[in-house]
Amino acid sequence: MKFNGNLLKNTFFVIALMAFFINGSAQHRVKPVRNNKAVHPKKTKVVAKHHVKNAYHTKAINVLKRTNHVIVYARRSVVKNKVYSGDLSKAIYHQKLAKKLMNLKKTNKAMQHSRIAREYAFKSIRANKERVDGTYNFTEEEYEVMGKNISNEELERELKESNPSVIFKDEKISDEDMTDLEVLSTDPSEYKSE
Repeated sequence: MKFNGNLLKNTFFVIALMAFFINGSAQHRVKPVRNNKAVHPKKTKVVAKHHVKNAYHTKAINVLKRTNHVIVYARRSVVKNKVYSGDLSKAIYHQKLAKKLMNLKKTNKAMQHSRIAREYAFKSIRANKERVDGTYNFTEEEYEVMGKNISNEELERELKESNPSVIFKDEKISDEDMTDLEVLSTDPSEYKSE
């Protein structure tokens, strides 16, 4: 049996042409990945730092929010039992300063003032013969986020410098003082003294 060379060449040409069109149409349907922008190593570090900063900021906000809950409870115990030690007002003024420092992006200082505010709120609760809710004790994660503690004396000095005319009287604390320290999701109705 003898093959015609032209027939074999034509068959091969037709098969090659079909493969070309099939491949071309397949490539046309799939969008090519265009990565004209090279990823710069420094930019990836900035993105990573940004995520770390956001996580740090979120954890700091949680420190302040947890302190707010303790202060709300301290206020209720002072209103109920009427023991005016001055610790509630110290807690509130430190927490207000913490909120102000958070807004100024001084996150670490804000957490330190929130730490001392929570300590004063705990003292106020104990002075009013109420039980401190153990779930609001400082967690290891909070201590880790806060880092090394700034001395309470230094924090007291900063509070006096930022608000020189402050007088620590629990009986002078108003509902407005309570809503001023709100960080995020504490309902102002929780502050009302009834």
